[in-house]
Amino acid sequence: MKKFLILTVSAILLLSAISAFAAPAQGSDSAPQSSTPEATIVRIPDFLAVSSGYVKHDNLWGFLDEVKPAKLALEEIILGSSDILLHGANDKFNWLWAVADGDDTKKQPSSDDIVEFKGGLYAAATSIDGDTKSLTKVDAKIKAWLETTGFEVDLSRGHTRITHMLYADAADDVKEGLGYEQLQVYIPVKLKQK
Repeated sequence: MKKFLILTVSAILLLSAISAFAAPAQGSDSAPQSSTPEATIVRIPDFLAVSSGYVKHDNLWGFLDEVKPAKLALEEIILGSSDILLHGANDKFNWLWAVADGDDTKKQPSSDDIVEFKGGLYAAATSIDGDTKSLTKVDAKIKAWLETTGFEVDLSRGHTRITHMLYADAADDVKEGLGYEQLQVYIPVKLKQK
């Protein structure tokens, strides 16, 4: 009985020491801590782009035919992608293709078609492309995770989310291995106001 009591007390002291070490200091000014990240914070840079303007999803494909991004001098934005899709109000979307800022004007659309995208901080996670339930679930997970951080959703940017396909140009082996195509999801964020 005495050995059991000593082992129990030792275990309690060890667990107390571990939890005290792992817990953030009381009264600390640091942001709340998430034990398991559900997302990452990334910075999307400013860039020049040809834009579809905010249109219904079905109208995006006409923009793709008109712009013919394969004939443009494109610039990579993030994770090997030159395009992003902004999700706006009333189920409208704005497809942006980043164009190289250079002297190769014969491959560029007219300057009237170019917009400047102001980048910023985003919480990012991966969803299944074409699966609305997956997208909704990932959105909710990101927003719940943000509650445990020093960030909050930034509603001032005119879009609620950005998406783009991961490795869309070479997705066959990825799709074979996963059983689906990946869709990267970005929620605009800013530091919480103190």
